[in-house]
Amino acid sequence: TAKLLNGQEAEVAVYPKQIAFNVIPHIDVFQDNGYTKEEMVRIGKTPFAGILPNNYCNSDLGSSNNLSANCKKMKVAILILAHNQPQHLAKLVEYLSCDWTQIFIHIDKKVDITNFQKLTNKNQPIFLNSEQRIRVNWGGFSVIQATLNLLNVALNADNFDRFCLLSGADFPIKSLDKIKASFDSDDEFIQIGWQLDAAHNAYKSVKYYHFMDSRFGKITNRLPKIPRKIYAKITLYKGAQWWSLTQNCVNYIIEFLQNNDDYIAFHKFSKCSDEIFFNSIIQSSPFVLKAQSDYHYADWNTKGVSLPKILDSSDFDILRNSDKLFARKFDEFASKDLLQKITKVIGNASS
Repeated sequence: TAKLLNGQEAEVAVYPKQIAFNVIPHIDVFQDNGYTKEEMVRIGKTPFAGILPNNYCNSDLGSSNNLSANCKKMKVAILILAHNQPQHLAKLVEYLSCDWTQIFIHIDKKVDITNFQKLTNKNQPIFLNSEQRIRVNWGGFSVIQATLNLLNVALNADNFDRFCLLSGADFPIKSLDKIKASFDSDDEFIQIGWQLDAAHNAYKSVKYYHFMDSRFGKITNRLPKIPRKIYAKITLYKGAQWWSLTQNCVNYIIEFLQNNDDYIAFHKFSKCSDEIFFNSIIQSSPFVLKAQSDYHYADWNTKGVSLPKILDSSDFDILRNSDKLFARKFDEFASKDLLQKITKVIGNASS
């Protein structure tokens, strides 16, 4: 460029064509919006304005849009939904408490919170208060509402780089260092799953009205189902409930919900919407390009037991060789020996 501006002939040494005052050929295939797939994941090229990779800092952006290589330390909000096993929850909180995490806990309002608070007090997690807690029913929108309440509290507490949703029956199967290395990225950890259509039995969970949070839910669920129109603004997908999402992805989800209140209204009468709600939004967003497989191990295949299977010592080799970061379900009694083996392998909590 300098040579051309000074009237000299440019030397073509790297690219086959002159680059100065020219354009670089497109990378990857074009999408319906006119951008290529590669451009979709670059700064400023996604439909959601202001998206930056998770390891960048907005405060480091100058007028020339240059990015500083020295960003603040990663901070992760751990969001936990729990309703039983206070002793196991205390172990989970103790292990995950370190200088780059803050733990937020929703305890089902149907149970007494006292013992949960007492056993975790030394690690000082943030429990949602009585106004923020709700009565959670299996398969109901109440599961989503509890998750949204956790997100709301965390978003107002600090500026987190990532939000990780866990069950109170989870436990890590990798060291904190490995978990941190995985989370210190712009990857979205979620199993989006498959498209809900008439070919799948789970289609019934959105095709008909369900009253999972109703006082009379058990009765109404035995009555003939009432069909309804499927939500049409985005395609619905069903996958796993648990996820670990970047701040930018969470902001996208919040903005989507603010602009589409009919999406919440639809899922209030769906069944097991916790496996559909976030998955479908992400599938319809540019963040799907960074979506990784679910980071949880669970045994859904063992016959003759309630699924997912409660893990025990017989599962140790599988967990040790797994590439997942967390596993479930653990029972504070049946999984006691297994938890001791896992803790011995992954080490104690550290900063």
